[in-house]
Amino acid sequence: NVQVFVKEPERRGMNAGQLEAFFDAFCGDVIYEELEEPPKPLCLPTTLCQLCVHANRKDEKVRDRSKRPRETNLYAVTELIIIPKTKAKGVSYSELVNPGGLQVDYFISHHWAEDFGEFVQS
Repeated sequence: NVQVFVKEPERRGMNAGQLEAFFDAFCGDVIYEELEEPPKPLCLPTTLCQLCVHANRKDEKVRDRSKRPRETNLYAVTELIIIPKTKAKGVSYSELVNPGGLQVDYFISHHWAEDFGEFVQS
C-alpha cells in the first residue's frame, strides 16, 4: 500500500544534513578530514557492507552466481534499509523524515550503482 503524505513532488526531499545523519545511523561511519576548511566528511559504508555480505550469504541466486552480489550502492540501501523502514507506512523515506514536506531547491541526480559512501560525502 503506497501512500503519499506530501502531495507536491517538489516538497519530497531531504537536506544534506539528513542524508549524512541517515548514513551515520544506518550505513557506516562519518569521520571528518580536517585538512580543509570546512572539514570534509569521509563516509565509510562499513555497516552497509556488513548488511550486503549477510544478504549475499543468504541469497541462493548470489551463491549460484545467477544474480550479482549486492554492493554498497543505492540499490542495496533501498533493498536493505529504505524498504524495511518505510514498508509499514507505505511512504517514501523523505516523507517519513519530513512528513510535512521540505522545499527542494536543488535536485541531485546520481548513478544508483555508485558507492553510497562516495555519493554522501560528495
